[in-house]
Amino acid sequence: MNRRTFISGLLSAFLMSFQSRLKAVEADNMIKILNKTGLMTDPLFLQHHIAPGHPETPDRMKFIHNKLKESG
Repeated sequence: MNRRTFISGLLSAFLMSFQSRLKAVEADNMIKILNKTGLMTDPLFLQHHIAPGHPETPDRMKFIHNKLKESG
């Protein structure tokens, strides 16, 4: 085995190892990103009324929003 073949093989092994580690880190970061929940609020949502007696009311929205604020 000559030096060029040895160095080429060593470099290939190093790059493959680095690439697999990079993919593992990317996958871990992607899982962290995908496991997040977003929340959008706007005062306009509090003007939404569906029907009398329906559980989705502006008061319920205010209650949920306040509890989320309190809990951080």
